[in-house]
Amino acid sequence: MEGNEFLDTNIVLDYINYNKKSSSKIKKSYDYVLNAKGKIILCGMVIYELNKINLKKSRIHKAVLCLLEDENYSLSEILSKKEEPFAKKLHARFKEFNKERLSELFSQERTLFEIGLEKFLKFKVFKRVISLQEIDMFLANEIRGYIENIDDCKILASALQFQKDQKELFNFVTSDVHDFDPNTYDYLKDQEFFSTYKFPKLVNLGY
Repeated sequence: MEGNEFLDTNIVLDYINYNKKSSSKIKKSYDYVLNAKGKIILCGMVIYELNKINLKKSRIHKAVLCLLEDENYSLSEILSKKEEPFAKKLHARFKEFNKERLSELFSQERTLFEIGLEKFLKFKVFKRVISLQEIDMFLANEIRGYIENIDDCKILASALQFQKDQKELFNFVTSDVHDFDPNTYDYLKDQEFFSTYKFPKLVNLGY
């Protein structure tokens, strides 16, 4: 598709995490970014989420190391209920590892992510738009009537805010089949509240 590319968090995450053993989903995102003809745009909420992901990873890694030392360690001390299954899965995978060695591997993984994100922002991103402070929360809350995840609502609100001043429609690129499926997106566009907004073209790589 022609047009500039406004990327959702999952697309950037897939691009950063790509390797030769990656799933077809991750490869699809990687190839899309690699071959993008338009300029890549990121909003402040996406950058915030990407940084938050590495902080979440750090907490999970810490919890796994604590479990390695003490199998009775309570994950709820530092993890949310949603994060606990990830820690349990990692622990099952690495429970035979030496703690010091595993700590080093986890540290390397986080460092690689930080480097990957820094390189992506420096070499791939043409423009950063709509900081966290600039997000129209009234608009985001209206979107939440149709999309449950508030962070996704903030990202779409940012896209609509930025699209408002653009002559040409850009592509809103995601792989989220839950909150940004084409039917929900088209339904949003048909609602009276959003009649004055220009919606970017939805490109959902999850289909």
